[in-house]
Amino acid sequence: MPERIIHFYSHAKYGDNLEQLNYVRKLCYAYPNYEFVQYTNEDQLEQLQEVIEDLDPQVTLKFHGHKPDEAHHTWIGHEGFCRMWPGRNNDRVGFMIAWFQNLSKRAGVESPIKCAQDLLFDYPALTKPVVFQENFDVLVINSEPQSGQYRGFSREGIDNLARGLAQSNKVITIEKVDDLPCTRAMGLSLTEIGSLSRQCRAVCGVSTGPMWPTFNVWNTGIEFTGMKPSDFVYIVDGEYINYGDNFHKADNDIQAYTIMKSLGY
Repeated sequence: MPERIIHFYSHAKYGDNLEQLNYVRKLCYAYPNYEFVQYTNEDQLEQLQEVIEDLDPQVTLKFHGHKPDEAHHTWIGHEGFCRMWPGRNNDRVGFMIAWFQNLSKRAGVESPIKCAQDLLFDYPALTKPVVFQENFDVLVINSEPQSGQYRGFSREGIDNLARGLAQSNKVITIEKVDDLPCTRAMGLSLTEIGSLSRQCRAVCGVSTGPMWPTFNVWNTGIEFTGMKPSDFVYIVDGEYINYGDNFHKADNDIQAYTIMKSLGY
């Protein structure tokens, strides 16, 4: 019997839920006698299961329609928390550390998220090989954002970014662009996209769901792989994802292309 069961829930998109499960994974190591249940959107359960498959039965995923009253809300806007941090976009790491401290206090545990490294994904499923007949230089995240994080999104613009980079690099995209290979057509999951990214020299595109699993310890140099850390060029309105010197913010697809060229791609 577990010493305690803690329930969390969210109606959020993939990116938020991935970060939440990273937090839950680290709680498992800190509290090995506890069990955790995360309630979320039914259509996300299958993909999110890959994040915690090695921790069954300590972590369970369920549809949020079945959550108990004592479940703790894991959305960063809960009780106006975002508004308490008007400068959060300039220090996303500091904001997320503070957020998980807030959530942990409500749940009656100590937060395992202490620094930027703790926010990076390190779950074992990310090391499952994704085999291709060729290696890719750049993974382009050309998915449409679902939470308003890039209001200037243009399908033509982001696809032209992929086309431009493909002139001098082997490029793979998320959504189909001309005859470039794409993960959607291959049926890759979010975790498999994260695994694929470990083979790429750079990740470039919209800061949205498929980009999050690429923020892992293998790409950022925390875990030595024999290769230099990947370069990240992410497009987002205002927010700075300051996980390391290899992270570069762009305001739009044209600026992202310019930064990529300056990095040698």
